[in-house]
Amino acid sequence: MAVPAPAPAPLTTAATRAQLVVTRVLGDVALQGERSHSAVRVGICVGACVLWPIAAMLGEDRTALVAVEAVALVALLVSTALWLLARRQMKTTQAFGLVSALVDVAFAGGLGVAVVLAPPNDFIGLLHVTGFAMIYISVCAAGIRLSKRTAVLAGVFAVVVIGAVHVLDRAVNPTISVDGPVHLMIGAILVAAASAIAMTMAARTQSVALSSAQQTLMFERARSALGAYVSSEIAEQAMQADVLKLGGARQRVSVIFTDLRGFTSSSETKEPEAIVRELNEYFEHMVRVIRQEGGVVDKYIGDSIMAVFGAPTPKPDDAARALRAAAGLVSALEALNVERASRGLAPLAHGVGFHTGDVVAGNIGTADRAQFTVIGDAVNVAARLESATKEHGVIMLASKDAVDAAKAVPGAELPTLRDVGAITVKGRSKAIEVLTV
Repeated sequence: MAVPAPAPAPLTTAATRAQLVVTRVLGDVALQGERSHSAVRVGICVGACVLWPIAAMLGEDRTALVAVEAVALVALLVSTALWLLARRQMKTTQAFGLVSALVDVAFAGGLGVAVVLAPPNDFIGLLHVTGFAMIYISVCAAGIRLSKRTAVLAGVFAVVVIGAVHVLDRAVNPTISVDGPVHLMIGAILVAAASAIAMTMAARTQSVALSSAQQTLMFERARSALGAYVSSEIAEQAMQADVLKLGGARQRVSVIFTDLRGFTSSSETKEPEAIVRELNEYFEHMVRVIRQEGGVVDKYIGDSIMAVFGAPTPKPDDAARALRAAAGLVSALEALNVERASRGLAPLAHGVGFHTGDVVAGNIGTADRAQFTVIGDAVNVAARLESATKEHGVIMLASKDAVDAAKAVPGAELPTLRDVGAITVKGRSKAIEVLTV
C-alpha cells in the first residue's frame, strides 16, 4: 500500500511569512520602479535629441553633432520599446531589470564612442569628458532594480565598456588623448564606487522592507491572538492606544445573556475533554450569530455568554441587530441539536435574555490587569430575564423596552414576537413587560 506523501509544513515563523510578503511587495515595487525609470529614460532621450543640437550650435563646436545625435535617436527608439514593454508586463523579472540596467550603461558607452570618433576641439581624452560621467550615474541607477546581482553585473559591464572605449580612443586619437592607465584605473574605481552604492541601495531597501513586513506580521499576530480573548473591536482599540485608560463612558446598549440548561450537572459523567469540546461547539454556533449581527462577546461565564450591541462602537440600529441575534440564537441551537442528534448526542437547552438600557462601558480593573466590559442596570436585567425563561417555560425573553427600541429603527427587519405579559425579576420591585419568539 502506497504511503501518502506528507503534507507540506505550514508557514509558522514570522520570518518566513515576512520573506514571502517582501518578495511579493518588492516585485510590485520593482515593476512600478521599472515603469517609472523607463518613462524617465524616454524623457532624457527626448531631451538629448532636442537640446544637443542647440548646445552644439551655441558652443560653436558641431564636430560631434551628427554622431551624438545618432546615438540619442537610437537610444530614444530602444527606450520607447522598453517603456512599452514595461507597461505591458504584469510582473518584472531580474532578467528584464538586468537588461534594462545594461541598456543604460550601453547608452553611456555609445555616447563615448560618438565623442571618440568625432572629438570636439577641446578634446583631451574620453575620461576627461564631463558628459561621460553618465556611465557612473547609470551604474548607480541599477540599484533601483532592488537586485544586488544586477548592480554588480552593471558595474562589471561598465568597466568593460570603459576599457573598450579607452582602447578605441587611444587608437583613433593617439596624439590628442592624454588618458592613460591611471585615468583608466580612476574610472574603474568610480564604477566600483557606483556599483557599491547601487548594491547598498538594493540591500538596504530589501532589509527595510523585510523588517517592516516582520513588524506588520507580528502586529497582526498579536492582534489576532488578542482578538481570541476579547472582541476584534476591543483588540483594535487596545493595540492602537498608547496608554490604557481605566474608567468608561455612559452609553445606551443592548445586552444579551445566554445560559445552558443542566449542562453543569450533565458534565459530572463526562470526561473533561468532552465537556470542553461540547462547550466550544456551542459557543462557536452562538457567537457566529452574534457576530453576524455586529455584536461583541463581552465575556464567557462558565457555560454562559454575555454579548453587547453598542459598545465599544455604537451603531444606530444596535437594538434591532440585538433582537435579531436573540431570536437567531434560538434557531441556531435548534440547528446544532440536529447535528448533535446525527452523532448520537443528547440535545442542549438554553435560555436567552435581552434588554436595552444605559450602562457605563470602559476598562475595569487595574493598569496591570484590566477588562473592557459594560456595567449597569441593563446588564442585570438581561441576566435576570435569561434566568426567568426557566420558570416561564420559554427559550427567550426580551423586555418591551428593548423591543420598542428595535422597532424604532426605520426599516428594520424584526422577528415575530408574542406578548408574555409583565413579570417580576429578582432585584427589581417593578414588573417588566416581556415578549418571546
